[in-house]
Amino acid sequence: TRFAILIPAHNEERLLPELLASLYALDYPRVMYDVYVVADNCTDHTAEIARNMALEQNAVMEGGFAPIVFERFDTRQIGKGYALNWLLQQVRSASSGSAPVDAYVIFDADTIVSPNFLRVMDARLQQGENAIQGYYAVRNPTQSWGVALRYAALAVLHFLRPLGRCALGGTAGLK
Repeated sequence: TRFAILIPAHNEERLLPELLASLYALDYPRVMYDVYVVADNCTDHTAEIARNMALEQNAVMEGGFAPIVFERFDTRQIGKGYALNWLLQQVRSASSGSAPVDAYVIFDADTIVSPNFLRVMDARLQQGENAIQGYYAVRNPTQSWGVALRYAALAVLHFLRPLGRCALGGTAGLK
């Protein structure tokens, strides 16, 4: 499966490098996925950091790895939904004439991706799945009681509730 990984990022200069590092470490054929970052209405160095990190990784990694970075400035249509729609248009324009994309993956900039993520998604798509949600949780749940509470709430919302709905024959919904 050929993937396009989409990352909307608004002022994420501190967290984006961790996500990109985890994407560099994916255990999946490098030619089968592209990474696209939209630095959306940023007032920090998100786009510059993504571009610089790509250059650093290309210098040390065989085959190279470079996220394609777009910058979007729109003060009327603000938010992640607008940024993703705009990015999707850019990706489709940029990839016309190249190998077709089979599936899109969306990550928030504060995500860390498991090295086998794309292999698992590929296997599920090959089994006929149309849409798949990866597990979404809070990092460092032992950091404080507030973080632990958010971790528990997300576990109920993104794990326990979908299991119950599926057991009853319902849909799980995407979050």
